[in-house]
Amino acid sequence: MSNRTVQEIVVEIQDRVARRRIAGDYPVGLEAELEAEFDAILEMTHRGQDRVESMRDLLQNVSIQVERISGSTPVKSRFPGGRLFHKVTERLSRRQIRGLASQTREAQETVARLLTEIVDQFEVQRLSDERLMNKLANSVLDRVVVIDQLATLVVELERRIRVLEARSDG
Repeated sequence: MSNRTVQEIVVEIQDRVARRRIAGDYPVGLEAELEAEFDAILEMTHRGQDRVESMRDLLQNVSIQVERISGSTPVKSRFPGGRLFHKVTERLSRRQIRGLASQTREAQETVARLLTEIVDQFEVQRLSDERLMNKLANSVLDRVVVIDQLATLVVELERRIRVLEARSDG
């Protein structure tokens, strides 16, 4: 049973409930209660699947941007003499800017590693939630089986009572 997906288990439970409801075996309100449990289980299992991919994409963008930190700026200019001014300024400040770029890149690499750990932890939590939801779905299925058995016993007991009442009347 553990190899089945939550969706397969939910479909099986829903089919079984539908058959038993048609047969009149379930008490009033049971279907609504089970539907609420199914909805909660499905919501929990799908939570976070899209977020992990989105976070991984954002993390990849951060990594690319960190790699691009160089401290170099294009020396183009729209103004006359601006290109020469930017070139001279860049040469005079190159050492400090590259040092600052290196420090910035190191800090951002640490942030990227931290984000990687957070995304990985989120994925671990999501997988743990999915396993928990599988267990809960199996638990609901077990409850339905017990209810099926109880409903069958109640029908049998009612039949026996009718037989006994018929004997006592006759």
